[in-house]
Amino acid sequence: MVSPKQLLSVIESTLLARSPPTAAQRIELIHAIRQSLPSFKALLSYPPPKPSDRAQVQSKEVRLRDAGPISLDDQDVQIALKLSEDLYLNEIDCVHLIVSANQEWGLLGREPLEIFRLAAGLWYTERRDLLTAIYTLLRAVVLDQGLDVDLVTDIQSYLEDLISSGLRQRLVSLIKELSREEPRGLGGPSCESYFLDSKGALVERKAVISRERLILGHCLVLSILVERASSKDIKDIFSERECRGTQWGLGLLEASDALSTVPNKAPVLSQDASFRREFHEIVMVAGNDTVVEGFVDCVRLAWVVHLIMVQDGNDAKETLNSTLSNDMKSVCSCLDVVFANNVFQFWLDKILHTAAYQNDDEDMVYMYNAYLHKQMTCFLSHPLARDKVKEAKEKAMAMLSPYRPAATHNQMIEGSGHPPETSEAVREPFVSLLEFVSEIYQKEPELLSGNDVIWTFVKFAGEDHTNFQTLVAFLKMLSTLACNPEGASKVFELLQGKTFRLIGWSTLFECLSIYEDKFKHSLQSPGAVLPEFQEGDAKALVAYLTVLKQVVENGNPIERKNWFPDIEPLFKLLSYENVPPYLKGALRNAIATFVQVSPIMKDTIWRYLEQYDLPVVVGPNVGNSGSATDTQVYDMRFELNEVEARREQYPSTISFINLLNSLIAEERDVSDRGRRFIGIFRFIYDHVFGPFPQRAYADPSEKWQLVVACLKHFQMMLSMYDVGDEDSDAVTDQSHISVMGHSSPIHMQLPVVEVLKRIRNVCLLVFLGLFTPYPMACCSSLLPYNSCSEAACLFTHEVPKIHLPHPECVSQMLKLSKSCAQSWSKAYQNFCYPLNLYFVPSFPKCHKDARRSVLFCVFIYDRKQSAYPFEGVNFLITERTNQIYGQLLEKAVQLSLEIIILVMEKDSIVSDFWRPLYQPLDVILSQDPNQVVALLEYVRYDFQPQIQLCSIKILSILRQSFHFVSSVFTFDYSL
Repeated sequence: MVSPKQLLSVIESTLLARSPPTAAQRIELIHAIRQSLPSFKALLSYPPPKPSDRAQVQSKEVRLRDAGPISLDDQDVQIALKLSEDLYLNEIDCVHLIVSANQEWGLLGREPLEIFRLAAGLWYTERRDLLTAIYTLLRAVVLDQGLDVDLVTDIQSYLEDLISSGLRQRLVSLIKELSREEPRGLGGPSCESYFLDSKGALVERKAVISRERLILGHCLVLSILVERASSKDIKDIFSERECRGTQWGLGLLEASDALSTVPNKAPVLSQDASFRREFHEIVMVAGNDTVVEGFVDCVRLAWVVHLIMVQDGNDAKETLNSTLSNDMKSVCSCLDVVFANNVFQFWLDKILHTAAYQNDDEDMVYMYNAYLHKQMTCFLSHPLARDKVKEAKEKAMAMLSPYRPAATHNQMIEGSGHPPETSEAVREPFVSLLEFVSEIYQKEPELLSGNDVIWTFVKFAGEDHTNFQTLVAFLKMLSTLACNPEGASKVFELLQGKTFRLIGWSTLFECLSIYEDKFKHSLQSPGAVLPEFQEGDAKALVAYLTVLKQVVENGNPIERKNWFPDIEPLFKLLSYENVPPYLKGALRNAIATFVQVSPIMKDTIWRYLEQYDLPVVVGPNVGNSGSATDTQVYDMRFELNEVEARREQYPSTISFINLLNSLIAEERDVSDRGRRFIGIFRFIYDHVFGPFPQRAYADPSEKWQLVVACLKHFQMMLSMYDVGDEDSDAVTDQSHISVMGHSSPIHMQLPVVEVLKRIRNVCLLVFLGLFTPYPMACCSSLLPYNSCSEAACLFTHEVPKIHLPHPECVSQMLKLSKSCAQSWSKAYQNFCYPLNLYFVPSFPKCHKDARRSVLFCVFIYDRKQSAYPFEGVNFLITERTNQIYGQLLEKAVQLSLEIIILVMEKDSIVSDFWRPLYQPLDVILSQDPNQVVALLEYVRYDFQPQIQLCSIKILSILRQSFHFVSSVFTFDYSL
């Protein structure tokens, strides 16, 4: 029997490779599947503790399977028994785990807790490998991955046999088991909460169990699409009501059966009238747990669709003979519960908007969205459902108030100016339904193609809005539907014509003009106070502007040039202090989409910005002890520090930077090397980015939006700042500039050397200060060990099996060895392309420098031994998986690495004639080699190959000039 790790390696190399599998790989795959059938049938089943085995371990003399007797000391016994109690494992198997951990990691000198965590980590890694293996096989059959038809058929036959043997029931049992706070699940109160994963990172047990449950849920859904479920399967799954993760999977199950269009997959449940009657009685029973009831409501919604499809498939005569069939009575009663409990809001809050769903595998998310699309298309096309939606709309129009009191300008400055979410709107099913439809098509716009049902629903939903809550939800849905050229054109025409009596582009621009006239009139009247902005108007304008942004951004490049000839009204409210910052953010976001419409439009936007937007006054740096100006000016600094910072929300500043970035990116004249943008750069550097770690953020995603916007600006500025020989004169005159700075032009106050130094400091602050465990102190106190010694320990120890990064990254590793012979390049390429690689002792003999370069990459990529806890890449992996803002954080890391590369490339040009005023980045890094390793560790970040490539490129730059890395390369690894 192959091990789970070997099985997964064979499956991934055959099914996930970029090239079609060879005949030998296919044979190896089928052979591995056959050998692993017992493991799949008894999925994650392990022998339980036994008194006799416990006594044997306590005797300190244990005989392992396929091995001779081994002796244990007191520490080994304690760890083995602790593993058995915490994981509900057989005591002999726990001893085997300790032995495996010693072979993998080397346990000599480690603390008992660390040994326990390493051994437990191996066990969870084995579980994850087996789960991933069966999950990958199911995906290969259900999802179109371009595999050979015969190979898919062979895999499907094995999976069908497994499902018939009880695999689906085992999946449900495991989901239920892992939901309990006991040793076999989440762990009891006395169980250890953390362990060390395969890369040596400390991870929480609950997080790992949650990931296992997610994979099991995927497997359950995929198994249903491989082999239709019987009525007994449905009842058994639903009986486990506390297994929340199975309930919406069950809903997909029922819908997939009813919506089946595959000729060889005939519906099973649709033909069983007795099952429909019995299951309806079961599904309508109310429970006490509100969260469980929410998931059951998801099943009820799918059950409605199922019954509708069954009814549509019946003969017309049967429908005419009965005024209201039993199935239709069931549909009506189920619809009442679905709308009363507002299942659409539950879908949004507990499933679609969660980090697990947002960060999940793209193919799986597409599959779920595709079935939701089918459900809603069927739902909205049926007369009974349409009547219920109409009733919900009328109720929302009657209950929701048209306006609510607006926040005053003083309230906005004091931090309470952002309108709170209206609780009544959250509870209204019609509003939630509109947002639910929006969410389905937001990621999968191609599902809208030819979807007449949705566009018919749009026309119905857009009529006669009497309050801003339903109007905002409707416009949000329109913005989602405008996410491709076809949708953008349809939405533009809907709002351009007379389809809706009160909704259109004219309403947007007229409202902007009305408020601008009111504000202008107030300013012209002595002693008058600026009128307050109504919350309803502000939110409706934001929704309109979001639609405008999507229409222009995704519209046909030729057609959109003629859509909005006059965009001046979008600028006129930007300078007024009583306009809410979130509305200013929406205005600038909409304006930014016009930058790429045409060069003429770009120049027009620059002109209007200078005329209407808030000024950027570059004053003293934050924290400087200069006297404040006597006159308080409402500029971007004031709005950032006195309005947005108090509210802990920064939509205006983020949109301002993004708009400027869009404009600067389209500039073709860079003859002045970007000096005309130095004022903007100083504002962003000194007042936005500098204090950002100390600011509070109501939404963590907004924090990383701000960071990404700033980093993009710094990257563009650095790219434009080509350094020439004439820049050496700027350094000579720097003392004069510092004295006369107040009277010198702004571009003379910041020579090229200062721009490079500031952007370099950005790199150190963001990357080394935030994405590594210790701030960049550059002092010897942060050197608890010698990095070269650590590398020596690694390569003289028994070398573990490693996983290579993306093939393009491997290619970049090879480019580090230009002096290699062709035979070495080919030998190494053939050697490292497999997913698993033992590079000792069979590493090819080759040029020493080339070998050491690649070895250092490999050492960083899969470093097992670490006396110094580099958590940067591990932190990013955790956040990318578990947080909504994970992708923004990933983008910030990528931009930081790209900026570091830009700085290093320019260092090679300027470092000689700018010393000692300017220190190259590699010299700064040399003061703390730990940070170098933290930088290079991103070579093992598998989510984004571009980050791996950046890390490898940094290594290739460092090894040319950095004495620390050179010392690592010149170390004799005895290879």
